[in-house]
Amino acid sequence: MQLGTLRSLTRRIDRIESKDAAIRELVGWVSSGLELESVAYIRDGDRILRPVASTLEIDVSPVTVADENSTGSAFGDKMAVLRELDTVFPDSRLPFQEGGAIPLGNHGLLVVSRDGERDEFATDAVELAAAYVERALDDIQYRTEIRELDQSLQERTDRYERMARITEKVRKMDQALIQANSRDEIERVVCERLLTSDRFSFVWVGELDRDETLRCRRSAGDGCGYIDEISLRVAGSVENAPPTCQTAKTGEVTVISDIASESDVSWRDLAICRNFYSVASIPLVYEGIVYAVVTIYADRPFAFGELALSVLIEMGETIGYAINASEAKQTLTSDGTADIRFQIVDLDDPFVALADRLECEIEVKTVSARSPRHYVAYAMIRDVDSDCVHRAARSIDSVTDVSFIAENNGQIFEISITGSCIPVSLADLGAKPRLITATDGRGYVTISVPPETDARSFVEQVQTIFPTAEPVAHLQGSSEASTDLYALETPLTDRQQEVLEAAYFSGFFEWPRNSTGEEIAASLGISQPAFLQHLRAAERKLVGGLCEYDKTDT
Repeated sequence: MQLGTLRSLTRRIDRIESKDAAIRELVGWVSSGLELESVAYIRDGDRILRPVASTLEIDVSPVTVADENSTGSAFGDKMAVLRELDTVFPDSRLPFQEGGAIPLGNHGLLVVSRDGERDEFATDAVELAAAYVERALDDIQYRTEIRELDQSLQERTDRYERMARITEKVRKMDQALIQANSRDEIERVVCERLLTSDRFSFVWVGELDRDETLRCRRSAGDGCGYIDEISLRVAGSVENAPPTCQTAKTGEVTVISDIASESDVSWRDLAICRNFYSVASIPLVYEGIVYAVVTIYADRPFAFGELALSVLIEMGETIGYAINASEAKQTLTSDGTADIRFQIVDLDDPFVALADRLECEIEVKTVSARSPRHYVAYAMIRDVDSDCVHRAARSIDSVTDVSFIAENNGQIFEISITGSCIPVSLADLGAKPRLITATDGRGYVTISVPPETDARSFVEQVQTIFPTAEPVAHLQGSSEASTDLYALETPLTDRQQEVLEAAYFSGFFEWPRNSTGEEIAASLGISQPAFLQHLRAAERKLVGGLCEYDKTDT
């Protein structure tokens, strides 16, 4: 009977492709055909035997194989070891008194036992079956290794083919970028060429504007409505903001491999509704300045592998260079301006220190000197109680006084400072900051740069004053004719501009007025008639400049 069941066992094992399944067949045959209790282990690593099948009613634990252990001998000489099994498996708690530990090659171990007198025929049958299973396990391992090798070769072939396709796309994109005559054309080429890949479903290029919000310059694919529905404000914390905002803020690549797994983000559901399941935002950067951000959405998770991402990062640098070259040409025929946005880590600066204490954003509107080393600034602070502002300001040595001035889309405060600060230091460079914000212990300064200015040299000049300064964005200015105060034919004097700014930020031009001329004059340390005289002179120049501009325009 054992020979017939043994032939049946060999036929079943020949059709099995798993080591565990083959060993379970062997244990089942030992139990049903020979009526013996048995436990089979498979080798898991160099020294661990993991139980695979058992006819016992107790849980069988894994066994650690020691060098001097008799199980090691069983693997070494491949001979049946018949002895007391508490010596073979001292920590396995098997209820055997005597039996055999039969190695299955280097694959595992079969432990067989039964009480009573040993049956020579049964022992021979077990060893014969174990020998056949050992050969079958060798075949299974060989076939498994062949399949894994074939799979590895196929994956490598697929990788090389993807690399070839990506390289060809990048080569064609580079050719198109060389032939592009404007920034708009460069961005059109980028979006359209990336969308031709079946990997991506929506591509758009975003640029920071002057109010710290990303605006779409160019897009391709079905996703424009998505851009309109999400917040693209970059000021403040961007921890849970869309990846485009994170990249615009940090200048680093942002990848979300599985959008569906993101939590506590407002943009996730909007993305999933449009079948966007992974996204990558790449900075378009040249000489450390981020000109824009290209964001790519895919309709499947984990679409941005290591190879694709490395190519996209290199592509971002190439596009950044192309945009820089295009705008350099444009400045030869344009009188417009561009802005460079810097990040400056300086907790000693009063504005950065105040924002750090309040955990909010501070928008510095203007700073003027009252006397040597004494400055007065007008700053916008939102969503913070004025009492908190006063308490935080008192903890900063360089801040001597803080006064609430007016409510105008936020609270306007007059802040008196002793010593230097970021805008004053930049003024020593001859630079006029357009916008200063501070949040999370970092200052962000946006500076207007004339078209003839070499951006790289200017960045180096700023970094000589602020070693921690890093350019994080390039903001394109307007090429239209300007009515900037500094562009007036008869420019304002320092005192006239100081008085005009103080009146504006104090709410003097509001109706009803938030501050009287007498109050503003007192804050400036001048008489009310002197205040009115300087204000009228500034208004006359400003209105005259607008009227003259209107005449030349018509």
